[in-house]
Amino acid sequence: MVLAWVLPLVAATLVLVPAGPSGALAAPTLTVTVRDDPAQPHFVSGAGRLVAVDVTSAGGAAEDVTVTFSGPDLAASPAAADLGTVTGTETAVTRVSLLSGGFHTLTVEVASTNAGPATASLPLLWSAGGTPLPATGNLTGRHYGWRVDFYEPHVGYRHEDFQLSFLDDHRAFIGAAPKGRPRCPSVVEHGYTGCVPYRYDVSTGLVTIGDFIGRVLGNDLYLSGIGRAETSNSVSERVVSQRWRYVRNRLVLDGRWRWDDLRGGGTRSVIDLALRPDRTFRLVTGTDVRPVETTGTFRIPRHGKLVLLGTNGREVHTLAVRLGPDGRPAPGLGVWFTAPTDGTLASFRLDPVT
Repeated sequence: MVLAWVLPLVAATLVLVPAGPSGALAAPTLTVTVRDDPAQPHFVSGAGRLVAVDVTSAGGAAEDVTVTFSGPDLAASPAAADLGTVTGTETAVTRVSLLSGGFHTLTVEVASTNAGPATASLPLLWSAGGTPLPATGNLTGRHYGWRVDFYEPHVGYRHEDFQLSFLDDHRAFIGAAPKGRPRCPSVVEHGYTGCVPYRYDVSTGLVTIGDFIGRVLGNDLYLSGIGRAETSNSVSERVVSQRWRYVRNRLVLDGRWRWDDLRGGGTRSVIDLALRPDRTFRLVTGTDVRPVETTGTFRIPRHGKLVLLGTNGREVHTLAVRLGPDGRPAPGLGVWFTAPTDGTLASFRLDPVT
């Protein structure tokens, strides 16, 4: 009787085990996703650009998984990656270099010995040169600013501020303007800072700014390549929305604004600016440990040019005010101020002190 009970159980158990192709489990499904947004353009420098893709296997383990990177007039290193067996999600990374200017498409293909193939693409990789964008739009008067937070070893988390101005229908200025609104009598065709040309294609929203690329998103602007990136292995890419305008002489200024940042040794760099309707000012610079105070009077002889006449002599800066939701100057939201730091002129976003 014992044997009569055991044998049927053994037989039933054997039926559940695949005996060959006719009883094989369903093959796993592979998908591949490019971490960069395929809908947006991406700047590629002369040193190339790191591109990461995530390969996911659903419904079982995908075996002998390989990823290949290819595309016309580009080079990928490595051109292929062996991921072995993928049971969840694995990542492959390559460095893409463009061999000519303009837009390029990177194709990613994934293969496995027991799963169907998967593909993805990154179609808007950009390098300066090649056929220029149609210049059908005008961004005159748009001015953007943004802050990048980053980690510096042995110091801590810091931040750096950047500015971008569209001066007319074909000229832009990247960085800190030295003496008010830039005049830009000439541009640097393949420039990274200062006076550069721009081309805005209304039909696609794409815009080239010097060597960089972006896209207009209503009142906002997506940028690729301009400014510091959050990490050393990435490219600076972000949507910027903070707008500002070069200050004009008739604008009444009455407020105090401040910027500070970490330095080595635990000290903080400081810029503290107060402007009053009677055209007097107080400016504190240096560090929180050794501040330097200047007081006196100021004037604004032209758009954005701030002249300080004080205890330390004559100083010239660029001053801009943030815009409110209605597009009008709103100094109560903050100002942008240029000043030398470590021998280089830089932009600083000063926030209101209440």
